[in-house]
Amino acid sequence: MTFGVALDKKRTNQNQYQIESELTVGGISERAKEIKRRRHRRKKLEVVQRKLKTATASEKQIIAEKLRNMTPGAETIIQNLQLSSSDR
Repeated sequence: MTFGVALDKKRTNQNQYQIESELTVGGISERAKEIKRRRHRRKKLEVVQRKLKTATASEKQIIAEKLRNMTPGAETIIQNLQLSSSDR
């Protein structure tokens, strides 16, 4: 069994080749995808925390809305960052 992509060249016309790819092994697992998502969210949260230090009240409302769109546990994060959750 080989891992990766196997390429096949097929001649369609005189000097033109069509390359078809055939994937031989399944790809990234669901667990790995979720871990990748969590790491990406964590990086975004670090950026948000850095921006909150100098944010105005209206910017904080925008950031809170972005957090709600970013993650399912946003309300907990908003409470921990001491953003008001009543501006929904």
